Amino acid sequence: KSETFSNKLGKEIESLKATDVNTTALEAKLASYNALMDSAREKNDEAKEIYNKENAISTELQKANDYLQSALLDIKNANLIVKEIFGELEQYRIEINEVKNIRDTENNNSSVASGIPGKEKKAYPEGEINDSSRNKSEDRLED
Repeated sequence: KSETFSNKLGKEIESLKATDVNTTALEAKLASYNALMDSAREKNDEAKEIYNKENAISTELQKANDYLQSALLDIKNANLIVKEIFGELEQYRIEINEVKNIRDTENNNSSVASGIPGKEKKAYPEGEINDSSRNKSEDRLED
């Protein structure tokens, strides 16, 4: 699961990189996350190997417990890194959305100015009522 997650993060970082964002720090953090998760997997496998022994002695079982404790610490540190990555990615998402909103506003304004049918705002002479804006209560009052 962590590999799939890492791949998704990697793709998002690559898409940022394609927009000329300096992603060096994000890439380094993702590499650290991957290394910690690999380490946790290896330690977990070592512990399982010891636990699966039929005649494991107490020192071996203690070693397996130590492997698991170390694996948990690796996972905890990997999760801290993920939080940092998400925080940075969220900042970029906000910036990208702001730029997109500005572009959309500019595009809408240029559509109105260029006279593209259906894109311009309708202006009604003073006192004239837009039939589509009338509601049923206004119609009842006229009856």
